[in-house]
Amino acid sequence: GAVNCVDAQANTGGGGGGSGFVSNTNGRAANGGSGIVIIKYLAIYETSLTPTSGGSSGGSYFNTYSYRQIYYYNNTLQTFNVPSSVSSINVLCWGAGGGSGGRFIVQAGGDGGFVKATLYTSNITSLKVVVGQGGRRGIYGNAGTTFGGGGNTAGDYENGSGGGLSGIFKDDTLMYMTSNNNNFVNSNATAIIIAGGGGGQGSINGTNTSFAG
Repeated sequence: GAVNCVDAQANTGGGGGGSGFVSNTNGRAANGGSGIVIIKYLAIYETSLTPTSGGSSGGSYFNTYSYRQIYYYNNTLQTFNVPSSVSSINVLCWGAGGGSGGRFIVQAGGDGGFVKATLYTSNITSLKVVVGQGGRRGIYGNAGTTFGGGGNTAGDYENGSGGGLSGIFKDDTLMYMTSNNNNFVNSNATAIIIAGGGGGQGSINGTNTSFAG
């Protein structure tokens, strides 16, 4: 069945709590912060009452409970199973921050995006969750791609790679990770919510000039 999205809000926000500019002991920068996905929902459960000899006819009553599930980056595709009594969920989704450079003037990676939305989940039993990996800090050669589709770097200028996206996808046979160490979402998958990853540090070829992501 379809998943309807309402009340969506999109902003730029810290990828996994911030960008990738964290100096380490050798003066170079660290990886970008990974993303995070939070799903909140209300579940209603019915409790039956047992008839008694004193005249109670039994019946039932309903209790409503509030739940929150937090998904962190773990380098795998994750699943949210929709409880049978839940008709909508609230999603907060942060993309991962881009990686900082490791050479010349070290710049911060870009912040990941942020999306907040309510999804109607009638007739849906499960959804797939992607949580982006923080962009890799620059190294000599290629920094490498990151989980969630963060782009690679090229050359010997030690630029940071991009952070991975975080998002909610339809759970079907088209939803799987592919190519480049299974870091990329299949292009035919159905995306419902996407918070983009931040860009990594860049530089101008042949110069000592670098730019923030």
